[in-house]
Amino acid sequence: YDIRLSRDWFLRPVAINYYRDPYQNIDHEWSVGTGMGYYIMDDSDITWIVTTGPGYQVTRYVETPAGEDATVDSAVLFRSTQYEQELSDDVDLEGSWQVIFSDEESGRAKHHAEITLEVDLTDKLDLMVALYWDRTEKPQPDDEGIAPEPDDAQLAVGLNLEF
Repeated sequence: YDIRLSRDWFLRPVAINYYRDPYQNIDHEWSVGTGMGYYIMDDSDITWIVTTGPGYQVTRYVETPAGEDATVDSAVLFRSTQYEQELSDDVDLEGSWQVIFSDEESGRAKHHAEITLEVDLTDKLDLMVALYWDRTEKPQPDDEGIAPEPDDAQLAVGLNLEF
């Protein structure tokens, strides 16, 4: 939820993220923060914003090396950008990128990016193609000391039915 302060500036009173990826050794991860944002562009076809702000994060790992806590917490700094463009009456492009800077036990810097292309096939049916990328700068090793790969990418193709 954003509160527009002027033509270009806005306040984001609360930003909440939840993330779960057992393959990356993350059982649950919650973060909450607040921040300020700026509209780089905001017209009928393109919206592009950037945001930043402080927050707090709690991460519970699936496995940890012996003697290490499975749950860690950290003060964090959020940075993000969102871009939306109407390429035509039937095609929309959306992109976003977020990085959360935290302490070393929480992964140091965690990136999440996504690019989505949505095509209106009919009034009620859309084709969606999305690419997702996640990166943890310092992944938490499991109980055998093996750390997951820092990068994870996914391609999703789907149909959206509007009611």
